Amino acid sequence: MYQITILERTPVADHMITLKTSKPSDFDFTAGQFVQFMIPIEDGTVKPRSYSIASVPEDDHLLFLIKLLPEGLASDYLRTDSCIGTTLTMSEARGRFVVADDAPSHLFVATGSGMAPILAMLRSELEIKQSTKEMILYFGVRHTTDVFWQKELAMLTIDHPNFTYHITLSKPEKEWDGLRGRVTDHIEAHHSIHHTYLCGSAPMVMEVRKLLMSHSAESKQIHFEIF
Repeated sequence: MYQITILERTPVADHMITLKTSKPSDFDFTAGQFVQFMIPIEDGTVKPRSYSIASVPEDDHLLFLIKLLPEGLASDYLRTDSCIGTTLTMSEARGRFVVADDAPSHLFVATGSGMAPILAMLRSELEIKQSTKEMILYFGVRHTTDVFWQKELAMLTIDHPNFTYHITLSKPEKEWDGLRGRVTDHIEAHHSIHHTYLCGSAPMVMEVRKLLMSHSAESKQIHFEIF
């Protein structure tokens, strides 16, 4: 177990925040992995809650994307700025949702807070490894108020022409001039070309996986994490 201190709490969209924390000197992870926070409860015990790491190993801090749920245990603990400066116990890094180094190209599909490990993967491949492989992201949310990290994604496209991204809204406002519909409405053309990384709700992950496999993608090409 590790001890981390919450340094910053930043709202990024409706019911969505990022947490910037200290990073233990002996903590190692691979982009795409997750940890468990041990959230203290009233009886003096703790309950684990899992969060993917949105930063890369080379950063001097850790970054997490947190969806605030109405009655969520961790959400209640992190709902206000009063959490800043507090210390949390955190597990070691876990999970196998990481980029396949031998893949010729990469397709990323995320909805909501599923963007956390995806951003880490993209930054690791593009900024740290300087990969020139084609990388495409489809990021789906409901409304414009649910969109976040546009600046971060745009900056990646400026420095890395091999990366493109598309934001699609399933319930767009009239003024929205981007893609409309669910992510599944826009990825059929990619089918078996890439290794694909899916992160979000179980229905989205299963629907996209089924779609890709119906177009001859192999199961070993599809990597996923369900939130």
